[in-house]
Amino acid sequence: MNTVLDDNKKLCLNSGEIIAMSKSMSLIFEPMDLLAASPATVSRCGMIYLEPASIGHQILIHSWKAQNPWLPKDVLKMLEECFEMIDEIYGFMKQMKTICFVSIFGLLQTFFKLVDHEIVKIQKYVENFYEEWLVVEEKYKLNLLNGLFIFAIVWSFGACVDTSSRKLFDQSFKKLITGDITQGKKKKTISFPEKLTLFDYLFQIKEDKLTYEWIKWIDTID
Repeated sequence: MNTVLDDNKKLCLNSGEIIAMSKSMSLIFEPMDLLAASPATVSRCGMIYLEPASIGHQILIHSWKAQNPWLPKDVLKMLEECFEMIDEIYGFMKQMKTICFVSIFGLLQTFFKLVDHEIVKIQKYVENFYEEWLVVEEKYKLNLLNGLFIFAIVWSFGACVDTSSRKLFDQSFKKLITGDITQGKKKKTISFPEKLTLFDYLFQIKEDKLTYEWIKWIDTID
């Protein structure tokens, strides 16, 4: 097997016959597992697929944090508290009617793309005005990061539920982030729009002074 994966691309059969493959030929392997594969065989293949259940979704969170080494300790701590809610969010989302099946890995990738779009504004502010960042009130930082987290969750995990389930997702999520359905944990004081559902709002961070606001989607239409 190793010879056919090498650059010479020659398949050596048990009979002693050698079959040379052309440059345009490729092999695709779909094994049940890699128990009988040697490290040499594995290293010559282009990709290894692992079952999501065997590695857990925490690896995506660790990977995202590793890609953002600039994160100040206070920001990282606040985000860690938000990440702890992801399992519960995915749990009640699965009980609702969804448009299509999406694994938690796909949902987290969408979630982090939304976070990255806005958190880069915080990054620029921290890098350019680090001293000012240090004196920003903790409650303001918390509301800023929580708003970003809430918006990203709504349009990643919440975006998968159908229209009839959006209200239920909104209610369940609001109860979770305020601590109403989290037994044994202290209730949280998180600022978010209450008049309409979270699906009706856009969370926007202004880069110049690092201010933020919740805007109704309807108000963004000229």
